[in-house]
Amino acid sequence: MMDLSVIIPCFNSGTYLTEAIASIETYEGRYKIEVIIIDDGSTEHRTLGLLNQYRKKLTVLEQANKGPGAARNAGCKIAKGKYLLFLDSDNKLSNNYIHKTLDYLYDNLDIDVLYTNVIFFDSNESRFKPDVFDIEKILDKNYIDTCAVVKKDFFEKIGGFDENKVLIGREDWELWIRCYSNGARFHFLNEPLYYYRIRKRSLSTYNSIEQRDFQSYSYIVNKNIYLFRKCYKETLQKSLEYSYDKNRPLRSLIKYLWYKLI
Repeated sequence: MMDLSVIIPCFNSGTYLTEAIASIETYEGRYKIEVIIIDDGSTEHRTLGLLNQYRKKLTVLEQANKGPGAARNAGCKIAKGKYLLFLDSDNKLSNNYIHKTLDYLYDNLDIDVLYTNVIFFDSNESRFKPDVFDIEKILDKNYIDTCAVVKKDFFEKIGGFDENKVLIGREDWELWIRCYSNGARFHFLNEPLYYYRIRKRSLSTYNSIEQRDFQSYSYIVNKNIYLFRKCYKETLQKSLEYSYDKNRPLRSLIKYLWYKLI
């Protein structure tokens, strides 16, 4: 049996894919790993050419464009590893990511989800700050990236990623909430063991992301309304005087749904 299946969704990301793959290939150790790339309907010639080359040594699946959640689920279906690592095609691992995470997991077999600290690159911006798991903090704002190691049996038991396209870019957040609801044990390994690429965005992209974020927030809250209500009851009652804050739309949305559904 494989120890780890690294699952990489890819959509027209040939510019970065080689770095992601190279960061995995540097691993030399006792653990058995496999790499599964899922081509999520790429059309770019450079990406298609690279995928053809990788077919000679890695597993490459093809599917119509369904989004990264569906691509990761497709990879899981053929994965042979005891654990799954979801790596985005524009990010990369440190040299010791695999052996440090697997060493810890095999010494602590009760852990279902393990995530690490992060190094941001290609920009001085920091998108999030990983921390010890706290459900109230996670409900307010996700700080666990998709790049985490998950026990395959547990991942399959809860149904994998939600493939609704409204969640694109936020499917990891929904997954962590659902993991918690199903009794997952999380562990934060506070070492910077992977690299998260910060890609530049235009003003129009920011506006589009803000609109999409509100839609995904609404979907996640509605799907987990009882958990949100349970965890936020006291907070919501104390914060009614605050008006809508465009930088934290989730808080306003939760308050709205709370009073709509109680």
